[in-house]
Amino acid sequence: MKKIFLPGTISLFVSCISVFSQSRIRTALDTLQKFYPREKIYILYDKTEYVAGETIWFSSFVFSDYSLSNISTNLIVELYDGNKGLISRKQLPLFKGQSADKILLPEKLVEGIYYIHAYTQWMLNFPEEFQYIHSIRIFNPESSKKLQAADFPWKAEVFPEGGNLVDDIRTKLAVRLTSPSSLPSDWNGYIIEKGKTEKISEFKSLDQNTGIVEFTPAADHQYQIVVEDKKEQKQVIPLPAVASSGVHLEVNNFYDSIQYVIYFKNIPGSGTGYRLVGTVNNELVYEASIKRADKVLKRFIPTNNLFNGILRLSLFDSNDSVVAERLCFIKPTMLEVKTPVFTEKKINPAPRSLNSFQFQSDTIESPYSVLVLDPIGSIAPEDDNFLSALWLSNDISNPVEKPAQYFNNPDANSAKALDALLMSESWKGFSWNDILHKKYPSIKYLPDNYIGYKVTVYRNKKLVPNEMVNMIFVFPDSSKQIVQGKTGNAGSFIISNLFFYDTVKVYYQLNQKKSAAKDIHIEFESFNSLSTYHLTLPETGYVLTDRPANEQSPEFVARSLNTLNNLQMTDAKYKSLGEVKVRTTVKKAKEKLDEELSTPAFQSMNETIFDFVNEDQHADGYSNILQWLQGRVAGLQISTDNNGDIIPLVRGSQVSIFLDEIPVEPAFINGFPVSDIAMVKVIKGFFVGGMGGGGGGAIAIYSKKGGMRTSNSEPSLNYGKLAGYEKMKDFPSPDYGDSFYRQQKKDERDVLYWKPFAVPGDDVKVAVDFYNNDTAKEFRVVILGFTMEGIPVYYNGILR
Repeated sequence: MKKIFLPGTISLFVSCISVFSQSRIRTALDTLQKFYPREKIYILYDKTEYVAGETIWFSSFVFSDYSLSNISTNLIVELYDGNKGLISRKQLPLFKGQSADKILLPEKLVEGIYYIHAYTQWMLNFPEEFQYIHSIRIFNPESSKKLQAADFPWKAEVFPEGGNLVDDIRTKLAVRLTSPSSLPSDWNGYIIEKGKTEKISEFKSLDQNTGIVEFTPAADHQYQIVVEDKKEQKQVIPLPAVASSGVHLEVNNFYDSIQYVIYFKNIPGSGTGYRLVGTVNNELVYEASIKRADKVLKRFIPTNNLFNGILRLSLFDSNDSVVAERLCFIKPTMLEVKTPVFTEKKINPAPRSLNSFQFQSDTIESPYSVLVLDPIGSIAPEDDNFLSALWLSNDISNPVEKPAQYFNNPDANSAKALDALLMSESWKGFSWNDILHKKYPSIKYLPDNYIGYKVTVYRNKKLVPNEMVNMIFVFPDSSKQIVQGKTGNAGSFIISNLFFYDTVKVYYQLNQKKSAAKDIHIEFESFNSLSTYHLTLPETGYVLTDRPANEQSPEFVARSLNTLNNLQMTDAKYKSLGEVKVRTTVKKAKEKLDEELSTPAFQSMNETIFDFVNEDQHADGYSNILQWLQGRVAGLQISTDNNGDIIPLVRGSQVSIFLDEIPVEPAFINGFPVSDIAMVKVIKGFFVGGMGGGGGGAIAIYSKKGGMRTSNSEPSLNYGKLAGYEKMKDFPSPDYGDSFYRQQKKDERDVLYWKPFAVPGDDVKVAVDFYNNDTAKEFRVVILGFTMEGIPVYYNGILR
């Protein structure tokens, strides 16, 4: 849901300020908002560091502004080594801005720092700095080199509030530290005049990133700031020259408002004709024009109706040039975050015990990412979390050490530190100079529509223009779909909005059959754009050193190797037995049929399955399976539209219909033989295969396949093969109710539960159950998502 900050911009009707009329600024922002929305990415990993041979499980969120994006339908996720060597590339379908997958790490991967790079096709239109890049430590005890934490020196910079120093105007200065290594938690500094030793003003750090100091500068004086830490590392930073005339912008953040103070020194007209503009993302939320001369102007911006996020205040002169700017956070101590309410908890810390909990949702249509960890053996994923990625780190220009700290338990101290951090930052989204001069991104890549191909048709190696082409898609489950396209003058056309897993065969022929099918050849070229990472990889606080002989592995590595060994032994035993066991030892006939026919994208906790193969459903007398369903599923209603087609409804809303997981119109089901149906599945609420249109539920009809009836032979035509999405798999978890798993001698799993699309049931509750390892005495639970109103849902806490 798109968040609207206010019904309109804030209007001021006071003697010196009034709302100005339509301007270049407003027009530029309207253009940016309408045609150039920006996307940003957050990825939750099941762990923070890995061992070669393990699997990286991850859940992805694509935001636009401060909500989930509905722009892109694909996410590209890549794994690079430290030399930008590509190790893995995945194309993932996005469902209302969310996706999930895994990356299998090769066992021979050498120890080092690796990088996850992620982007959407739409993001390729914008600077590469907007794309996602994240470093991950991967260990391998067999490598000759090992990762070693290094102590790189920090660098300090100073940022006057508003961007300048003006004679005789008291000014706050933000001091900012950066380093590839961990920053010192306690440091201090002071201001001196160049060439002198007397301290003008002293300060202590607010956190490892920032500190604030105030003083009143004088023209024709040069100043310096001295910064030093407890290890006696010291740096002297010259301050900008003090101007004898100019404008200074001061901002103070209060409980229900943001105060701005504008000082004018030796400015003709004392600011008459200047404009102050407040933006959040690309949206204008405040604008005012100065109409009366006044050397000091103080006003308040009420924040009651504003959502959390970064407010960018920009002061323009009469020529629409920015003369001062300041970032601040809206309501930093009153975060609008929904914390899950646990309605049931059965926690047992005994080794290999079954644990469970439930939490409340506001709808059955919102999926959540749920992660359960052993807090002893793993590091909580808190350095840059869901909230800091949404509200901070993706929107500013420089990296921040542990940005999540500003949103975990916000108070006056964290708010002050966050304000100092934003005083030292610039907005990453757009440049005023660019958009006011109509320099917008060059749009080369339109938003994608799932899988797309450019189809080029040849007859005897010559292009075939202006002809209808029939294509028969034969999916891995033997289901088929016919697609038509017409070539243009260049002999090609585009097909998009394809959604399938694994590989499909595409048979083809010309519609008019003017020539033999064997003379027709089609080339399929992916219409989904890819890009490599060109920027310099981020620095990290680690170096590779020689590994000592007979070195004992760290506890984390030993635990991971033991877990990896258990998984490999389990897989080997199951393969040797010719079985597939996940949560139960014996699968019922209905469960086997569901596993055979449906993909993970069409599996949900809130589903009702009707088996037409192993059970007599007494449906032979029905001409439409939708009529038969009426009265057999709670909440499902059947109505008829003006065309006489039967329409299924749940809670008054039309439900999507899928035939063999391909979306079809209700009219398509009329006359479809009930005798050809193998299974019907009714899904309520969100499920992965919904792809937006079916996200609120579906009726999935599956036709009989293979041995269920005589299979149809494939056409005797030329064909091509197209690659689809990789099938999603369940996270491997032992079931200690099964004697097979109880044979494991040692369970040291760090990750006890992982579910990237946990969906509520009919009772609007999400149920989680998992088995403990042999050591955990309490459990760290991470829950991420959004409410129906677009409010972030976040929890990272200990259950005991």
